[in-house]
Amino acid sequence: KPAELSAGERPLRHHSVYRFITNITRLLDARRLWLVRRIGSLLQHIACRRRFDFSLTPHLGQSLISLPFSIYDTFVIEQKFGFNRSSIKTFIMDRLKGLLLGAVIGLPLAAAVLWIFGNVANAWLWAWIFVTCFQLILTYLAPTYIMPLFNKFTPMPDGELKQKSKR
Repeated sequence: KPAELSAGERPLRHHSVYRFITNITRLLDARRLWLVRRIGSLLQHIACRRRFDFSLTPHLGQSLISLPFSIYDTFVIEQKFGFNRSSIKTFIMDRLKGLLLGAVIGLPLAAAVLWIFGNVANAWLWAWIFVTCFQLILTYLAPTYIMPLFNKFTPMPDGELKQKSKR
């Protein structure tokens, strides 16, 4: 008989099983994404709108597939161990904000990458440079503008912990 798990190990076991299941789901979704990309590469002459459809379909499909797992993770596993502080309203609002933010940031990025692949020699290199620069810019903008949309940040109160973090 295996030894009893400590209070800290129980959530880890639940999360390990949960992550295993979600990773298998993502693997299956990656195979579908590969197929969609293959089809997309065969249809290169189609208008840019069609390319957007092929780019967005896997993302929206993955979002729908992962939704039940996110609900389970948030409202069952995290609730069971006292880590959940979100309500259903907060969960839905965070999802909607994430989709809107993904569209506001992702669609122009996808349009630029599609334009690069359609109009520039050595497109893979220029697309990589563009996406890398875009990510570096987001690294600086996210803590100030994006993360506050989803989290409340308050200054750390004076004390021992604040002093240790400044060292």
